[in-house]
Amino acid sequence: MNSEGLITVVAGPQFSFLASGNQSVLENGKKLFKKTDFAFVAGAEVNMRPLTLYARYVWGFSDVSDFGSKANSQQIQAGLSLRLF
Repeated sequence: MNSEGLITVVAGPQFSFLASGNQSVLENGKKLFKKTDFAFVAGAEVNMRPLTLYARYVWGFSDVSDFGSKANSQQIQAGLSLRLF
């Protein structure tokens, strides 16, 4: 990993949890999914100071389903960040 170079590679574990389920939209989701997830994240960043473009893929290891059949989370994340300082 080289956070000062043009390309940065990122990888590591991710632990997710449901912080608040009080909204009515989440009430049905609380019945179908567990409240925690453990995953592995891998991705890359392109550093074009002061902007950074990033993409990540998340592989879920935990069974997040409380509904019956096994389900693992998989996510693609992409974004743009702006360094202010």
